Amino acid sequence: MNANLFSKILVAIDGSTYSEKAIEYATTISKKFNSKLILLTILDFSFKNFPSTIVTAPTYGLDEFNKMKASIEKYHKNTISNLEKEKIDIKSIILEGSSAVKSILDCSEREKIDLIILNTRGRTGFKKLLMGSVASGVVTYAHCPVMIIR
Repeated sequence: MNANLFSKILVAIDGSTYSEKAIEYATTISKKFNSKLILLTILDFSFKNFPSTIVTAPTYGLDEFNKMKASIEKYHKNTISNLEKEKIDIKSIILEGSSAVKSILDCSEREKIDLIILNTRGRTGFKKLLMGSVASGVVTYAHCPVMIIR
């Protein structure tokens, strides 16, 4: 097997326990192939300008979005700190977008990714249902292999 088969691995994460499992798999593969690991989180900004919140509380959506962004930035920083101890070349990308599938695919092409790793479930409730559709969309349209973690 070619040692550079997976020179760049993208792992899509959302800070959930399911993300931790995806990171574990990505770390193992990254070590085996001496791959660069790229952490990607897509922040859904579609709710931050929701019309009813603009009328009743103009900053509500933006405040919640900024809290979520700060939380994800902290999560990325902690994850990077832990993985750098293991001598893994790592990069963090946090994007804003309303389509997780499109954002993951665009990022994977732009970064010339060789393997995408993501989980089948999101954080909670409705997002769990959406993550299944995100995984399905990424598998359908990705230019490279996709590993789905359950």
